[in-house]
Parts: sequence; structure tokens; C-alpha cells
Amino acid sequence: MKKFSFSLKSVGIVREARELRMREAFSVALRAVAQAEQALARVRSEQAEFERGMVAERVGAFRPADQVAFLHAHQILLVQERGAVTDVEKAVAEREVRRAAWLGSRRDLRLIEKLEKTARQEHRHEEDRENQRLLDDRAPSGAGRTFGAAA
Repeated sequence: MKKFSFSLKSVGIVREARELRMREAFSVALRAVAQAEQALARVRSEQAEFERGMVAERVGAFRPADQVAFLHAHQILLVQERGAVTDVEKAVAEREVRRAAWLGSRRDLRLIEKLEKTARQEHRHEEDRENQRLLDDRAPSGAGRTFGAAA
């Protein structure tokens, strides 16, 4: 019987490479989300620390110039926080786009793998039928000789 060959092998190789690239892009997007979330957490901890300091200063003597500086710095921290939240949202959106692309390429690869598996099973089935045909052809001729030799 002839050797198994899969006509869509090159398509499988291309899809496997594409799936690998999409998986890597998805992992990069996962890291970007983690970094954006860490940056947001840092900004929020700085903001909380600053607010504690601002409240502690207000307990003491009231100095209008200090309060204006505190409020200005607080506004800057709020803008930084909004920017960090926006960065997280963008990173999450990008992650979801990358996830969808990866899952699509993975589905395409699985389809080719399933086709190859089916083709291999069919090839094995044909091989088994060919072997059985050869055995069937030999059985009657061998049986006749054995029977005739004993008589």
C-alpha cells in the first residue's frame, strides 16, 4: 500500500504558524493588561497616600497657600488616574481583540488537524481492507493445498 500523504499539509503548516503568532500576540496583550493594572494600582496608592497627607496637614494650622498647592497636586493625581484607567480599558479591549483572533486561528488549525486525522483513519481503513483482501486471496489456495496433501 502506498505511503500516507495529506494534501492539505502546507495549509496546516501555515495555519499552525498563524496560530502561534496569534497566541504570542495574545500573551503580549495579557502582559500589557497586567502592566496597565499595576500602573493604575500605583497611581491609586499614590493618590491615597497623598490624600492621607493632605488630611493630616488640614488638622494643623490652616495655610491657604498650602491648601491651593494640595488641591492642584490632587487634580494632577486625578488626571493621572483617569489616564491610567483609560490605559487599562484600552489594554483590555486589545486583549479581547487578540483573544478573538487567537481563538479563530486555533479553530482553523483544529479543523485542518481534524481533516488530517480523518484522512489518516481512512488511509488505515483502506490499508486494513487491502491486507484483508490479500489474506482472503491466499486462504483458499493455501487451504486447498493443505487439504489435498493430507489425502
